[in-house]
Amino acid sequence: MLVRSTRLESLASPAFMAALALLVLNDFVLKPLFHNALTGKLSDFAGLFALTLFVANLWPSHRRVGAWAIIAAFAFWKTSYADSLIALLSSVSPVAFVRTVDLTDLVALPMVPLAAWVAPKLKPWPLPRALQVGLAALAPLAFTATSSMPQTVRSTLDVSTVVVADEAVLQAFFDEVALEHGLRCFECDALGEGRVYSRDYSLEGGPSDLTVNLDVERRQVFYTTSGHGRKGRENVRQLSEDIRAGIQQQFPGVTAIEFSEDRDPLEEHSTTFAIELPTTGALSVETAEQAKRMLSEIVEDVVRTHGLRADDEALVYYAGRRFGASAYDRDLILTPFSMTNSRLRVRVARQTENYAVQYAAINEDLAVRLAAAFGSTAVTREDFGSD
Repeated sequence: MLVRSTRLESLASPAFMAALALLVLNDFVLKPLFHNALTGKLSDFAGLFALTLFVANLWPSHRRVGAWAIIAAFAFWKTSYADSLIALLSSVSPVAFVRTVDLTDLVALPMVPLAAWVAPKLKPWPLPRALQVGLAALAPLAFTATSSMPQTVRSTLDVSTVVVADEAVLQAFFDEVALEHGLRCFECDALGEGRVYSRDYSLEGGPSDLTVNLDVERRQVFYTTSGHGRKGRENVRQLSEDIRAGIQQQFPGVTAIEFSEDRDPLEEHSTTFAIELPTTGALSVETAEQAKRMLSEIVEDVVRTHGLRADDEALVYYAGRRFGASAYDRDLILTPFSMTNSRLRVRVARQTENYAVQYAAINEDLAVRLAAAFGSTAVTREDFGSD
């Protein structure tokens, strides 16, 4: 009992409490409010540091093993290899689990050895027993909070029969209805690019976000709205109903051709091409750089051939609708990246059936080009999701 008490007391260190507070503040206030690259990475840095301290303080004699386990689990979670596990967790859990495949999040991994090293040196504050127990109970909730999926409504509206519903008029309509629900413009691109509204936290209640797209050629409007908390379902339903009623009143003839209300993430299909460079002896810097240039040229050719567009803020190419503020929240994305100098990757992913044909064509094009450039034995392909 003394050992357990001592371990519980050790959680009351200023470093652990500060990291935990930063994690909660970022996930529930800063990220919904700003939703930028900084807030996206801040949770990873604070969460890994706090989680490692949590494990190291409760099991001090195994803190190094715990640190390695956290590194392996986090790296696995951030890759496409975790898709099957996430689907299984969502099927048996009362909440759905989701995460964005973004290997740039691995930049936060140095926080794990740092926390494992500093853990034995920290001196806890003499907090009351009740607060110590509260910290121990709050920590697991904070670590898993951002993996739960919010309530979500998605809809597709046909405006092809409405002559007056041009992009500027539609944009003004969505600006107005978003403002009425406490949402302010966050990614203020035109509807054709994908316009994102986020919750104004100076106002009470309301949905968390709204993303609207206009397909100019097909004359269709796509929107997605999400909400968190106990009133998340009520908030997103009310916003969706106001959109549908308001747009049909302002533009008679608009029809809803698709509507879904769910808690589940979109089913993602992805393909990862891995290029392993020869490592007999030392791999020269010149050889590694030449391989990266070759990969870059292949990606640029594929992007031009298949009409993909480049995101302004991240190294990702995309087509189709936008589902949120992240550069990865698109119908179809292509992302090149390097694991090490000798291991290069290209990932293609789609969220809906709309781009299934283009997705398959891009994959086959990449397979041919990569094999021709690097040799078929150097390139491996892994597909995730079922068609």
